[in-house]
Amino acid sequence: MNKFFNTILYLIKQQDVQRFLLMGVLSNAINFVVYYALININVNLSLSSILGYVAGLICSYHLGRVWVFGQRFDINSKSILFFGIVYFLGSVWMTGIINLMVNHLSIDYKISWFFGAGTAAVNNYLGMRFLAFKKIN
Repeated sequence: MNKFFNTILYLIKQQDVQRFLLMGVLSNAINFVVYYALININVNLSLSSILGYVAGLICSYHLGRVWVFGQRFDINSKSILFFGIVYFLGSVWMTGIINLMVNHLSIDYKISWFFGAGTAAVNNYLGMRFLAFKKIN
């Protein structure tokens, strides 16, 4: 178990992982600000949620492309496609884990959200690193 925690600590110290985590915080903040602002001008709840999410995705794509992995990647249809697939699968994993934990294991929805979000974050990091913004040597 100690080796597991040492591996986690080692990964967290990696610059691209730190940048990915900061990107996630910023993207979620943008998502929430857009969502909140739209709700406050009486835009439909679902539309506000979708537009906030899209704003956060645009931030994530841009920062992943120019900053997270320490080099600048060109905007191209392949990276956009892989990014979209990766984040779609992350949302599916997150939703599935939350539903499983809440509805079948009777675990609190707040705790379940953290497990789902953690799984999505790992999926999104690996997908961005090895698919959407793969370094070509």
